[in-house]
Amino acid sequence: MESARGIGPKLNLYPNGEGDFHVHSASSYIASGGYEAADGKLILTDEFSDEPQDIYTFEIADNKLIFLADESAEVWDYGPGTVADGMVLVYDEELTEWYMADDLD
Repeated sequence: MESARGIGPKLNLYPNGEGDFHVHSASSYIASGGYEAADGKLILTDEFSDEPQDIYTFEIADNKLIFLADESAEVWDYGPGTVADGMVLVYDEELTEWYMADDLD
């Protein structure tokens, strides 16, 4: 079994209101820009995407973030571990990063 941290999506949120989102380790692109939390959702705006800017939306549920594909930019499928609708990300306090909740089979 491979660790989800090795191949799954990763979301970094920084105190200055900036963040980055890596949808899969096989992808060379990392969405990067500002984020805001409001109305039970966290929205990261990719400031380097074409206009209009891409956004990635997560539902905030306790100490978890749930990816909302219907409210986010299209994500290419890189195989197992690619972020998908409803995927739960959990916070790793030691690394200060969000990771896919479960290990992959």
